[in-house]
Amino acid sequence: MMRRNSTRKLIYRIVFSISIVFITLLITAEVVHNYADKFRIYEIDAVLFSVSGNKSDNGCYHFSDTVIVSELGKRTLLMGIRFKLEYVSTRKFHFWENNNSLDGAYGHVDTIKAISVLSGDSPGMRLSNDTLEDASGYKFFTAENISASEGHHGNQNGCYEAQALGNLKKFTAFYNDNGTKDNMVIWMRDFHIFKIPGNCDSLFVLKSPKINIRFSDGKIISSNLKYIKI
Repeated sequence: MMRRNSTRKLIYRIVFSISIVFITLLITAEVVHNYADKFRIYEIDAVLFSVSGNKSDNGCYHFSDTVIVSELGKRTLLMGIRFKLEYVSTRKFHFWENNNSLDGAYGHVDTIKAISVLSGDSPGMRLSNDTLEDASGYKFFTAENISASEGHHGNQNGCYEAQALGNLKKFTAFYNDNGTKDNMVIWMRDFHIFKIPGNCDSLFVLKSPKINIRFSDGKIISSNLKYIKI
């Protein structure tokens, strides 16, 4: 009889211990199981593109990062900006739930205060970035060193598809007004293109341009405009 009681007590203790461990796991899972549902911009890749010739048979323009100074005014120049993102967690989920959402799928946590194109030769000099024009006519393109595996989407008839929102002010307004837009992170991985007016070509080519983004929290990120000048 005593042996039977001892066995029962042992079973109760084992069950009690397992219950404590299970409850502890539940509490721990509730506290630490976050997922990266939002994003913020931490870096930018900015390129000065020269548009070579007319559309190809499948509707693509060819973008080159080589700018020939003697041909300024004869070829269309575009500024392309691609954003590098970091992902942050603001939500929790239970460990038994399946979260198949893309990192950053539920919007962003930062706010852009201003985007400027500055002269690297004359710090503080703005290069007419408010006059950048709509480049939507050049959305479908091919270019060297761009891979869909890096996130760029819209490979249509062999073309990549850039995003075009008219000018930097419109892009900034769209970004800030869509802080909770679903799957915006996919759109942010593409090149965003802006047409440089013909009367600003030489400024953008000869003044070592730099893209400068200021955020509402005081953070500033910058990138030199990359291109080969010959």
